[in-house]
Amino acid sequence: MTTAIKSCAQCRTVLLPGQSRCLVCGADSAELTRPCPRCGHATPLTARFCTQCGQALREPAAAGPEPVAESVTEAEFVKVRNPGARFYAGIGGTVMVLLALVSIHSFVAATFFTPQRAVAGYFDALAARDAPAALSYLEPIQVDGVLLTDAVLRHEGYRPPENIAVGDVPAEGDRRVVPVGFELDGRSYRIEVIARRAGTRTLGVFRGWVVEGGLLPLAVRPERIRPVVNGVAVPDNLIGPLAVFPGQYRVGIADNPLFQAKEATATVAGQGGGARLAPALKDSARSEIESQVKSYLDGCARSTDLRPPGCPFAVPAGTTGTGVKWTITAYPQLAFTLNPETGEVSVRTGRDGRADATGTSSDGTAFARSVGFRVTGTAALAGGKVSFTAR
Repeated sequence: MTTAIKSCAQCRTVLLPGQSRCLVCGADSAELTRPCPRCGHATPLTARFCTQCGQALREPAAAGPEPVAESVTEAEFVKVRNPGARFYAGIGGTVMVLLALVSIHSFVAATFFTPQRAVAGYFDALAARDAPAALSYLEPIQVDGVLLTDAVLRHEGYRPPENIAVGDVPAEGDRRVVPVGFELDGRSYRIEVIARRAGTRTLGVFRGWVVEGGLLPLAVRPERIRPVVNGVAVPDNLIGPLAVFPGQYRVGIADNPLFQAKEATATVAGQGGGARLAPALKDSARSEIESQVKSYLDGCARSTDLRPPGCPFAVPAGTTGTGVKWTITAYPQLAFTLNPETGEVSVRTGRDGRADATGTSSDGTAFARSVGFRVTGTAALAGGKVSFTAR
């Protein structure tokens, strides 16, 4: 669009609307015109078409009267440019792109970065027996991870939760309770898993979710027994419930010179799970204890005292004599009681033993005494070996 401003034809001074003469040079302000070659209508010199009949004024026309020169010409002074269709199309395109990005962000966040997605991904990783992937869905943990490995999950004794069903979650807050249902060993379980907003962003844009409390406690009884879970031995310094993934495990006892136990199955779901082992004294440990008791008694029998110190047999008080010799005529039959909580074996006598003492009394006559006796004590591991201690 062009706005025309009138100026003096002589000195080019701008003329105000309605001004009849130039204020500077005094020239007449009337606009120069020429007649239309077709209809004769007076038309401004600057016009390209007749304002009466529309005749093109730049084309050659039939002879007619010459244009009358006047003292004022029309000059173009200021042009106001229309931005045009491209400008508005660019603005519209930018707005559409921004709206599309917002829509894509909302779609991706609502589809891939949800509490349900994080919880489902965690259980999917367990089903795939992929411990690192499962841990990637959890918040940073401060527990011993000896049982949070592929070696445990890929053992034949592990069974992951099956038929996972993740429930709906109210879309409020940065910490949400996610209901989860699953099956394990033919039973149905329903638990609540806590999910919270992650502290970091994926691709610098999307805030995902991490799972709180995805690990459950596995309690093995008795606690003093060092367990083996799915073939992985638990270190001696780990006493109490063990942190594991939900699922089913096979629990046994680590190699122990004293004890042995059959493996047990532990189902860890809901609030956790446990396994109670039934340790029994090894036959080899029994033989070792009996051998050490015999050596202990044989050492007592080598004494020449009527009442050997620290030994279970002695001649009754009032008997005196010299040249005392002890002979064990019957070793006691031993009974053993296992105490898994202390890791000790209580040793007692099931059937009494018997020892004979001979010698010379103070009056020079020979004497012989036969006494029954019992053995008590404990057996425990010392330096990785079985050791008997008499009481």
